[in-house]
Amino acid sequence: MSDERREVRAVFDEIADDFARTRQRPWPEIEAFVGDVPDGDVAIDVGCGNGRNVPLLLGTCSRVVGVDFSRELLAIARTDHSEASFVCGDGTHLPITAGVADVALCVAVLHHLPSTEERAALLDELDRVLAPGGRALLSVWAIEHAAFDGERDEIRANDNDTYVPWTSDDGATHDRFYHLFEREELRSLLDTSPLDVERVGLHNGNYYARLVASEG
Repeated sequence: MSDERREVRAVFDEIADDFARTRQRPWPEIEAFVGDVPDGDVAIDVGCGNGRNVPLLLGTCSRVVGVDFSRELLAIARTDHSEASFVCGDGTHLPITAGVADVALCVAVLHHLPSTEERAALLDELDRVLAPGGRALLSVWAIEHAAFDGERDEIRANDNDTYVPWTSDDGATHDRFYHLFEREELRSLLDTSPLDVERVGLHNGNYYARLVASEG
């Protein structure tokens, strides 16, 4: 695991309680995606955090498995959502059997990976754990996000890598690594993965990609 990813994990462990308090409901784009997919047996939430998407996913799948690399966030998820299963794991090496999932979420995860190779590995893993034809929703921060008004030239000069601060309730500041995506870059990355791309859209400063697993 790279130094940047270790730092991101350490930050999420440190801010877990504060972060969970601000993440109580699924985003509308996730609700729309889950509402469109057929019912299935297993849903996987990669980067599940505090498990806020679990109730929504249980509306379409009989079993939900959340994966996250923050042990502190997983502890909150297990307490709040005992109806789901949670495992500590890395998105580039998911501890999940191949082909078991009908639905997968990967929300706000890919942009924390510092290299193209790691991002490609995560997409390969999504395809591996999905059953043929299974559906996935992936989201990343876009360079167009309003938070980066006035900073885009500087960020682009640094290969679209930046650090975004999180201020905890106690006033402490924690910097998190982000890679901010251009539309063409994201589309190129998706096109080189085994996943089929249904569509990519920009909503509220995030790119959302609806994906379909390969037929094997």
